[in-house]
Amino acid sequence: MRPDPGLAPRRAASELGAMSTSVQHRADVLALLAAGEPLDGLDLTGADLTCLDLQGASLRSARLVDADLRGTDLSGASLCGADLSGANGRMLRLRAARVVGACFDDADLYLANLEGIDARGSTFRRAVLRETVFTDAQLWGAMFDEADLQLAMLDGADLRGASFRHATLVECQMAEAELKLADLTFADLDGADLRHADLRQACLDHARLVDVDFTEAALSSATLRRADLRGARLAGALLSGADISGCRFSAGQVVALRSGNLYITSAVSASDLSVPYDLVQRAVA
Repeated sequence: MRPDPGLAPRRAASELGAMSTSVQHRADVLALLAAGEPLDGLDLTGADLTCLDLQGASLRSARLVDADLRGTDLSGASLCGADLSGANGRMLRLRAARVVGACFDDADLYLANLEGIDARGSTFRRAVLRETVFTDAQLWGAMFDEADLQLAMLDGADLRGASFRHATLVECQMAEAELKLADLTFADLDGADLRHADLRQACLDHARLVDVDFTEAALSSATLRRADLRGARLAGALLSGADISGCRFSAGQVVALRSGNLYITSAVSASDLSVPYDLVQRAVA
């Protein structure tokens, strides 16, 4: 006999402590799953869903604010329009899940696996995404403003039009990522891997790009005004039409304009340079 979800505990919130409320929500979820019912629109605020197997579950427009999702498996699940703000999703698995338009603001997704996720238009503002896996994810138009993505893996991710204003992307892996029209203003990308990435028309104004690997990256028509490029590797990078006015370069770097491309080449004598674009053109004329 299929269990009746209505048998789950239904005590008034005034009679329950925070832990009991979480247990109640967990029991509701387990009962609904056993009954084969969708979880769409369910209010699971503060719920304890740790280590549950929710693969392929439907949680569209569900409210998971401050929910405990540590170790939960939501691979292949649908959470379009869901609110996971403030959720604890450490080691959460969301591989190949569909979360278009979802909210992860202020969530903790440390070491979470979001490989192949479809999170177009989702928000991750101020989220903890350290060492989080976003490989081959669809993140078009997503917002990562002020998020911590240190050591995150976004290789091959589609980040066109995404916003990373004031975000931390130190040593982030973004090889072959699609970042056309992305906004990385004031972002910190020290030591990031952007080899073969597409950054055409992206905005990196005031970004910290120390020791970033831009090898064979496309930066055509990008803006890097007053960016810190000390130690950055730009071999084979395409920067035709890019605005590098006021960029900072370290000793041993000079920008050369060759056939519409910019390359880092031979040494200069100054220790730290602030190089306006017009001076760069004159220096290589």
